[in-house]
Amino acid sequence: GDRIIVGVNEYVMDEPIEGLDPQGTREFFRLLRSGRPRTAVLSSHRLSEVCGQVDRACLLSHGEVRALGAVEELSRALRLPVRVHIYPAESADGTLESALRRMGVASLLKTEEKLVAEVPQSEKIAFLTGLHACREAIRHLRIEEPSLEEVYFEAD
Repeated sequence: GDRIIVGVNEYVMDEPIEGLDPQGTREFFRLLRSGRPRTAVLSSHRLSEVCGQVDRACLLSHGEVRALGAVEELSRALRLPVRVHIYPAESADGTLESALRRMGVASLLKTEEKLVAEVPQSEKIAFLTGLHACREAIRHLRIEEPSLEEVYFEAD
């Protein structure tokens, strides 16, 4: 059969964070980074918790590699949009929504408390720069990059 040869500073782990609470998960990744392994390979179904902790991801589906690379590279290759959550200032009027629509958003979702603009990866910087003109109408904003779950489902 196949053999896996693991060196002194290399780890292979199967579902190492399964069953851990948020504090345990944080401590696990802190310990893993402090050991400075050259290579650590781990499997997990908890994609949202692993996403910010890995340099590269290999997504498997039905025993086949569906995607391999840095999460940012994968989301760019799959053309997944960036979501910008924009919380209007109290003084904002209806012009903010129309200004956002003119700035090249792929879609704009409006809720009671915020506007969520989906922007193509290639337009992210231009869009954020354009928001400067609307700064008086914006109380807060949050940028949401595509998640590992989105990459998984889009790559399948």
